Amino acid sequence: MATATVIQWGNLATWIASIGTVSAVVVALVQVYRERKIRSVHESTDRYERRRGQVRLISAWTAPPEPTPDSSTGTLPRTPIYLNNSSTGYPSEPTDHEMLGVRLSQAHKM
Repeated sequence: MATATVIQWGNLATWIASIGTVSAVVVALVQVYRERKIRSVHESTDRYERRRGQVRLISAWTAPPEPTPDSSTGTLPRTPIYLNNSSTGYPSEPTDHEMLGVRLSQAHKM
């Protein structure tokens, strides 16, 4: 004869403690997620401001155009561009060139 297995469900106090434990873990994970998201935004903003502070120390100006040796060739006069980097680093990120108002392809030609 087969005997029926009786499942022990425990008492009410055990159930309440279990639900409370699971709820505490879920709340803790949600809080960690929110804090990480806020910290990531702050770190990104701080990093951008540091880079922008470096780019502010870079200046550029033009000199009078140089005359062309032979105007019959139709070449345009050359205008020298001078750059002064007073910062401690080199603007190597594409965002730095965007802050400077220079396209990356033009910046490597200078």
